[in-house]
Amino acid sequence: MKSLVCGLLHLAIMCSYSQIKVSGVVLDDKNSEPIPYVNIGIENTPIGTASFESGVFILEIPNDNIKDSVVFSALGYQRKKIGFLALKDKDSIFLEAQNSNLDEVVVSFKKQKLPTLIDGLTKPNHGFLGMYWDGKYISRPDGGSAMGILLNKKSQKVFLKQAELFIHNNRLPTFDLRVRIMNIKDGKPYNDVYQKNILINSTKKKGGLVIDLSEYHIVLTEPFFLVFEWIISEENSKKLSDKNLDKQITAFSVRDIQEYVGYERKSSMSSWEQSKKVVVANVSYALLN
Repeated sequence: MKSLVCGLLHLAIMCSYSQIKVSGVVLDDKNSEPIPYVNIGIENTPIGTASFESGVFILEIPNDNIKDSVVFSALGYQRKKIGFLALKDKDSIFLEAQNSNLDEVVVSFKKQKLPTLIDGLTKPNHGFLGMYWDGKYISRPDGGSAMGILLNKKSQKVFLKQAELFIHNNRLPTFDLRVRIMNIKDGKPYNDVYQKNILINSTKKKGGLVIDLSEYHIVLTEPFFLVFEWIISEENSKKLSDKNLDKQITAFSVRDIQEYVGYERKSSMSSWEQSKKVVVANVSYALLN
């Protein structure tokens, strides 16, 4: 009897920790083209992933969450929410493009000589005996984690020229990031004010990674979060799933500093939480006031 009870208890524990895996592809509802790097998951939980560049996604849901709804969110598209049980029967998820008037903005002043300001952190920590860097591991096999820094706190009218992110340590041959420009609600990153993908593929191992933003013609008049989101290729997903994960990592430089505010998100749909240390990043912009 004792062995039977122990066996049943072991079975119950295994079931409580088991997960259900679903997969599919996210497509544009007009032309059936795949949508890359869609944020997918259960809102305000660490359960989430991002689609690959092919639009294909793989999502694991714990048994305790099978009655929840899964959200699909992509830049330039309307959000879609599907119950997990219904999602199991779908191979393809179609998203509808949302209207945006961003393309109507004409940046005729971009070649003028205007005052330029660098806002943010421009170097990692420096110790008494030389340089030392703090790092925050951002790489994960499912993508969607992100860190952001609050900028333009004086609400100046600015034209974004370039961003710079400091890499603490990268052990992958290449890695992929998405730059997001987000407005603020309740002090946290909220919605994307630029509704197109700004994608970066880099081989940078350490130091400043400079990203040209001038081609996107982004003009802002309010404080914003400069966000760097970890996205992942199918190749890197396999590497990060291996047992030697500690040898295949990418980390952002971070600093313990009070002059700037930082937030981080652990997965595609988890809530934004204030960071104890701020990602070392900055933006250069032309002042238009």
